[in-house]
Amino acid sequence: MTVSQPFLALLPSLLSFGVASMIPVMSPGLDTVMVIRLATMESWRSALGAVLGICTTMALWGLAAALGLSALLAASPKALLVVKWVGALYLAWLGIKLVLHPRSTMGLQGDATAAGRTMPKAHGGFMASYVVGFVTNLLNPQVGLFIMMFLPQFIPSGAPVTLATLALTAVLVFNAGWWNVLLIGASVPLVRMLTRPAFVRCFDRLMGALFLFFAVKLSLS
Repeated sequence: MTVSQPFLALLPSLLSFGVASMIPVMSPGLDTVMVIRLATMESWRSALGAVLGICTTMALWGLAAALGLSALLAASPKALLVVKWVGALYLAWLGIKLVLHPRSTMGLQGDATAAGRTMPKAHGGFMASYVVGFVTNLLNPQVGLFIMMFLPQFIPSGAPVTLATLALTAVLVFNAGWWNVLLIGASVPLVRMLTRPAFVRCFDRLMGALFLFFAVKLSLS
């Protein structure tokens, strides 16, 4: 009972985070371009290797966030509150930018070309693509910053910070995993959808509105 109680207390937050995290996970970005490029130009095994590399890096960023937040909380009980306020401002900035200036195109072809130039070639198959996905996300500080700013608002008051952050990270990694696997299976029709200006604008505004909602929620919590 004592082991399961913390998880039961976290369950509502995990469920709400599971739904909320799907918007940033589904948002077209470098990961989307990389997975689609590998699935269409190489093989589904190569794309799957990249997905595993992406998920591994996200788990490491989540572990770093858990240890960092715990250290801050141990140093000062007010430290986590500061992180939450900074996170609220960061999410508000992202939201306003996306609502007011949504993209009209994801630039999939151009991004794929740029990604192919900047990322190591993955012609070695599964493991080579794993390294590509791992290194690309490890060297992208925006991934770690987003995790550090987005996760704390879903930590319930009084919950163990390390356990809660790791549990939320597990949910994020799970969502990123199944979504990117879906991308592999539906890469061709999704390429057509992601190149439609109306879809990209709508998706950006939806994501911006969600970020603004969570910024307000975080500032009032």
